[in-house]
Amino acid sequence: TRLCGADGVGVMAYGEESLPRSWCHKTVPGVYSFVQDHYWNVGFFRYYETKQIPNFLLASPALVMGLLGVWHYGHRLWKRGALGDMGYALLHAAGYDCDSRSRVRLDDGTWHHTAHVVFWAGHLFIALSILHIQVTTRFVSAIPIYYWYMADLVRPTENRTWRILIAAYCSLYVILGSLLHSTFYPWT
Repeated sequence: TRLCGADGVGVMAYGEESLPRSWCHKTVPGVYSFVQDHYWNVGFFRYYETKQIPNFLLASPALVMGLLGVWHYGHRLWKRGALGDMGYALLHAAGYDCDSRSRVRLDDGTWHHTAHVVFWAGHLFIALSILHIQVTTRFVSAIPIYYWYMADLVRPTENRTWRILIAAYCSLYVILGSLLHSTFYPWT
């Protein structure tokens, strides 16, 4: 059977007798996954190479901000008991001794916050393990909680150093990103 969209075009163009490729003979042929694997080297920890160190340095502020934010919000939610039965079950399965106070109601509106934190942690896991480092900054910063965390850090009651660092990072990212991206230099 023929597929729709890009995979269908790929099967018609290359998956038949003219130029058989390995992806043509799979149960569900997918040209995009083949291109990612064969040409772009996308895979679990396959992008960790010494030649990518400059790209990792460019992406490190966004990754560090993400990891700090997940830790900050996750720790706060855990202390409030907002992880509920899911968090209790996961920690208990991991061998942690959790008492019954960890299993509290989620009627105080924290479930939505918890869902964002879990989603953010998933984004970070995918970014650190599978994605090309060039798209990591865009991928990690494409969710609202990233900006909520930065807003928490720049509140007037918080440390002034964080406000300066975040303002400098955002300004440099916009200026350098616009210049480098428009001149076809790599930019995350």
